Amino acid sequence: MGIFSSSKGISEREIDKLLKGIKTLNSVQRAYIKGLFVQYRSGGITEQEIEKAIRELKSNSGDGIDRRTAETVRGILGDYLQKKYK
Repeated sequence: MGIFSSSKGISEREIDKLLKGIKTLNSVQRAYIKGLFVQYRSGGITEQEIEKAIRELKSNSGDGIDRRTAETVRGILGDYLQKKYK
């Protein structure tokens, strides 16, 4: 388990807002990424769920999202979690 407890997470609404802030993502890519997080969530989106979704993004070459963008998503969401639960 990481530094976050399972009760701490990012809401779907917060995910929407954060993903919209990544200018390199188009609306289809944002919806796809959000769908991955919804699939993995157990309440709010936790650090572990972020990692699962990022691994899937990196391994799926057909989703139109490159590794650099996946890392950007990981960084933004991880930073947000750390600041939210500091």
